[in-house]
Amino acid sequence: GTSNVPALYAAQPGLKIIREAGVDRIRAKSKQMTARLIELADQRGWKVNCTRDPERRGGTVAIDMPNSQEVCQELLRRDVVVDWRPKAGVRFSPHFYNTMEEIDRAIETVDEILSGMRVEK
Repeated sequence: GTSNVPALYAAQPGLKIIREAGVDRIRAKSKQMTARLIELADQRGWKVNCTRDPERRGGTVAIDMPNSQEVCQELLRRDVVVDWRPKAGVRFSPHFYNTMEEIDRAIETVDEILSGMRVEK
């Protein structure tokens, strides 16, 4: 078949942004952000469902906190973009354009949600 030329043109601005930001810098920031998520989950006693080795960890961290499926639904209602995976919990996937403050705020939002619901173990 013919190459998808419109998709090629649509992808070019994103590739330019990645080139300007630098893949190494994007990866370094990803490791910092995922480490922060793990740190915040550990402080709360939540189960982290990803490797703790930053060299083996991708850009997502699944955290299983109480009522994780309901927490995920409420996070989405509050425009915190996450998803939920059975037996893994809420999956956070920060990107290079996110800030550490947004990571902290996402977890603070989980705290707010959990404080307003009956927590099941």
